Amino acid sequence: MSAESHGQWNRPPIIEVVLAVQFDELPELGNGHLGRFWAEIADEYPSADDVPAMGPVDEPEGDLPYGFPSLGLRASAGHSRLRMTSGDGTRMIQIQNGWFVVNWTRRSDEYPGYENVRNLFDQMFAKFERFVKAKTGRGVRPNLWEVTYIDHIEHGSVWKSLSDLPRVFPGLFGSSRFPGGEIEAVDSTWTWKLSSIPGRLRVSVQLARDSAESEKSILLVRSTARGSLDAPGALALGQALDDGRASVVGAFKTMASKEALDYWRGTT
Repeated sequence: MSAESHGQWNRPPIIEVVLAVQFDELPELGNGHLGRFWAEIADEYPSADDVPAMGPVDEPEGDLPYGFPSLGLRASAGHSRLRMTSGDGTRMIQIQNGWFVVNWTRRSDEYPGYENVRNLFDQMFAKFERFVKAKTGRGVRPNLWEVTYIDHIEHGSVWKSLSDLPRVFPGLFGSSRFPGGEIEAVDSTWTWKLSSIPGRLRVSVQLARDSAESEKSILLVRSTARGSLDAPGALALGQALDDGRASVVGAFKTMASKEALDYWRGTT
């Protein structure tokens, strides 16, 4: 990845893109409103289910020596989260009082590109804002943005054993040799404070099983950029998403080897 799009690659490892915004909770916005919003888009998003609500996330402006809470991993009491999925299963809209999330998930070899996912986010969030204003009389005030890219790097593609990790991501892993044994698992996380925009980038790499093919091993790479929209010098939501995405894709290219990048581009 780089400023270039995954969509220009012949073998992109990307399997999911998530664009999200956290907003100030509205006392007037209840679960019934979420159902009414689904009714307005049900023709395009015919499947829906309720899942536990996500807890609020705070992105500190100062140092963050420990931890980096991830979107969707912390349940919150009270309101539920409504997930609405398109007929082909590639798009999902998630809403709750305090969060609005758009997911693209790969169901074929075609990646639509960030611009199309961003356009979907813009269209649906604007629709949600108009709905909330009409039903509650109050506007939506965003306070935090988040961009997540998830990549599945299949066993047998650019790696055949975990000892190949330094060849795949030399910017992350050094020699994994240990004379007393053989590496059999990895679960590592790195966090950077972004210098160009208020926010942070987190990258995790772990050995996992492909959810669609449980017998297949993959390297699961999750890259998340996130920042406050209330911090001094914070950007507008759209620009923050674009710059956050640029940090995600730029970091991926910097950390990956030329050999791996050439494979994903299809030049080898």
